[in-house]
Amino acid sequence: MRARCMWCGEIRFAIEDLECAIPARAPEALCGFVCPSCGVPQFRRTTPERAIDYVRSGAQRPTGPFPVELLEPHIGPAISWNDILDLRLAFAEIDQLEAAWRLEGSAPEPASQFDRAA
Repeated sequence: MRARCMWCGEIRFAIEDLECAIPARAPEALCGFVCPSCGVPQFRRTTPERAIDYVRSGAQRPTGPFPVELLEPHIGPAISWNDILDLRLAFAEIDQLEAAWRLEGSAPEPASQFDRAA
């Protein structure tokens, strides 16, 4: 088979190295392979019909975890680098607050799922 690796460009691999997940009643299927050049997993959306054809030709069904969440619809704006940096800064602020509480001896006790008011 021929495919395109995001890092290496066009590559060739055996059909047996392709895995195809075909969710029931889904409008899309997901096929994946590991690039023989760089070793990076690659995943592509396809139609269930094409994925079935690949399996009939020798592709494998996934035996372990497969990222079928890639087939979920994406709604809302994409996450930007600024969003990631803002999240990291928010975590840093929480870390600083917890450190200050520990120094003052006023750190709140962690909540337990078993603590319930009677």
